[in-house]
Amino acid sequence: MSVQINEKIKIDYAILSNQGLKRKVNNDSYGKYPEEHSNLASQKGQLFIVADSKSGNPGGRDAGKMSVRIVKENYFTYPSDDITFCLQRAFDTANRQIYQYAQANNLHRKIGATCSALALTDKFAYIAHVGDCRIFRVSVRKIEQLTMDHTRVVEKMIPTSGKPGGKLVRKPVLARALGVRLGIKVDTVGRVPVDRDEYFVLCSDGMRNVSEEEIQTIVLSSSPRQACRKLVDLVRQRGGRDDTTVQVIKVYNHFQEVPAIETYAHISEFSTQWSNWPIYFMLGFLVMTLIFLLRESSFKFNDATEFRAINASAISYAEMPSEAIIERRLADARLHLEQSHWNQALIHLNAVLRMDPQQPEALKGVDQIAGSRKAKGDEFYRAKDWVNAQKYYRRVLQLQPDNTDIKELIVRCDRMIARERSRAARNGARQMSREASKKMVSEASQSSLRQKDIEGIYHSHWSVMSLKENEDFRILNKNITFKDNLMVKKAFHYEIYDGVEVEAVADVQGPKKGKFGIIFGHETTEAQPYKNFLLFYVNGYGEYSLVEVRGRNVRTLVVENIRPDIFNHYDKVHLKVKSFGKLILLYANGELLKMIPVNRARKGGVGLYSDPKINVEFSNFKISPAIYEQK
Repeated sequence: MSVQINEKIKIDYAILSNQGLKRKVNNDSYGKYPEEHSNLASQKGQLFIVADSKSGNPGGRDAGKMSVRIVKENYFTYPSDDITFCLQRAFDTANRQIYQYAQANNLHRKIGATCSALALTDKFAYIAHVGDCRIFRVSVRKIEQLTMDHTRVVEKMIPTSGKPGGKLVRKPVLARALGVRLGIKVDTVGRVPVDRDEYFVLCSDGMRNVSEEEIQTIVLSSSPRQACRKLVDLVRQRGGRDDTTVQVIKVYNHFQEVPAIETYAHISEFSTQWSNWPIYFMLGFLVMTLIFLLRESSFKFNDATEFRAINASAISYAEMPSEAIIERRLADARLHLEQSHWNQALIHLNAVLRMDPQQPEALKGVDQIAGSRKAKGDEFYRAKDWVNAQKYYRRVLQLQPDNTDIKELIVRCDRMIARERSRAARNGARQMSREASKKMVSEASQSSLRQKDIEGIYHSHWSVMSLKENEDFRILNKNITFKDNLMVKKAFHYEIYDGVEVEAVADVQGPKKGKFGIIFGHETTEAQPYKNFLLFYVNGYGEYSLVEVRGRNVRTLVVENIRPDIFNHYDKVHLKVKSFGKLILLYANGELLKMIPVNRARKGGVGLYSDPKINVEFSNFKISPAIYEQK
C-alpha cells in the first residue's frame, strides 16, 4: 500500500523538424533551453523556441538560427524576474541585431525571421511572438491558438488562357518579421495558467494545412514523440512544400511515493496528539490576537501617514484585475505628470509597460518624460554646464536607448568636459609665479613625450558611439575587450595630436578570425564625428593593411604579407603605429613592417577597431604624442 505526496508539475516533450518537398535546405530553427534539465521550478523555467527564416537569399538562412540564439541568450542573462519583460527585450534585441547584420551585408529587406517563444514555469506560461509561427494550448475540452498570425491577404490577377481578365488569386503575405525594420511590435502574452494533463504545441507555418481538430486528436491520443511524427507525416502526405517544425510539450503531475503508514501501530499516538487540540487552539488564537494588535498599533503613529497610503495602495492594486490596475496606474501617472513629478510618474508608467509593453498612453508618457529631461539638458547645454547637461541626457538615454541624437549629445558633452578640465589646468598654471611657470614650460618643452605619455584605457577618455557596454564591449583593468557579436566595434580617444606613437597588444580569444587594429589620424567634425581616419590592421591570413576611411569610402594604401618569423601567432600580436609629419611607420611584434611616405601630415586622434564575430582584448595601450594639442 502506498500514498501519494509532494505533488509537482513536470513535462515531457519532443521536437521534430522536416525539410519541405520543394525546399533545397531546411530554413526552420528551434530550441529548448536549458538543454541540461527540464525543471519548471527554476528561476525562469523552460524556454521553447520555433523560428523560420523568410528569404530566398542564401545569406538569409542564418536569420532563423540567429533569432533562436539571441532570444535564448538575452532571455536567461537579463537580470529581471519579470518573464514577460525579459521575452520582450530578448525579441527586441534579436530584431535589432538581425537588422544590423542585414545592413552590414547589403541584405536590408532581403532577409528576416518569424519567431515564437514559450516560457513555461510550474504555474504559468508566457509567450512572445512575431510572424506566422504558431503556439497552441491543447486539452480534452478544447484547443486554442495563443498567437495571432501576422499576415495580410493580397489579391493578384493571374492571366489564364481562354478567359478574359485572368483569375483572381488571394494569397497571404507576411506582414511582420524580425530583422526587417527597427522598432517592430512584439506580441506578448503573460501569466497563462498551467494545468495538469494539457499540452502546448509550437509549430512553423508548414503546419498550416493541418486543422486544429486534427492537431487536438493526434496530440491527445499519442505521446509527444509519436505526436510530432504523426503531424509531420500528415503534412508530407498532403504535399508539404514548406519546411515543418513541431514541438509538443505535455504537462502532467508527478508524485513521490512513500510506504503507507500502518495506522494500527500509531493509534495511541494519534489519540494523544488530538487529545491536546484545545491547547493548540488557544495558542493559535493568542498568536493571531497579538499579530492583530501589533498591526493596529502601527497605524496610530502620526508620522506613518505616507506608509499607510502606500500600503493601502499596494493592497488595493493586489485586489484589482489587471485592466483596472492599468487604469489606476495611468491615472496616478497623469496626476504626477501634471505636477512635473517625473520620477513618480515613471514608476507607474513602467509598471503599466511591464503588464502591457505596447500600452499607447504609457509609451506617450515615457516619451513626454524623456522630452522634459532633454529640454532640461538642453538648458544646461546652452548655459555650457556640460556636467548637468550630460546627466539629463543620460537619463533620456535610459528611456530611449536607441536615440542616436542623444548619444551624440553625450559624446559632445564628454568632449566639452575634457576641454574644460584641460583649460582649467592651464588657467591654474598661469596663476603661478612667472618664474615657476617659465620653469614648467621649459621642462615640458624638453621632455614633452615623457610627460604626455598616456597609458591604459579609461571610460572618461574614450567614445564608443553606439556600442553597448557588457553587450558589445567591456572596459576593465585599463583594458578594453570587444565581444563576439554582429557589431563592428570602433572606440576613439578624445584627444587630438599633430604626431603620435600608439601601441597595443591584441589578444584574440576563441577560434574565430577577423580583422583588428589601430585607428589614427581621425578627423572629427560636428556634422560627421569619427567618420574619417586611417586604420592599420592585421587579419587571420598573416596579412597587414593600411586603409584610409572617409565616410563610406575605403581606400587601401598598403596590403602585404607579414613574414612568418614576425607573425607566428595570430592569437596575440603587439601592434604599433608612428605618425610623424609626412611619414607613417607600421610595426608588429617589435619589427618594422613598412615605412610609408604620405602627401600631408596626418593630424588627428587615435582609436581601436575590431571586425564583427571575433572576441579581442586590447591591453598595454600607450600613446606617446610628438606634438600634443589640447582641443
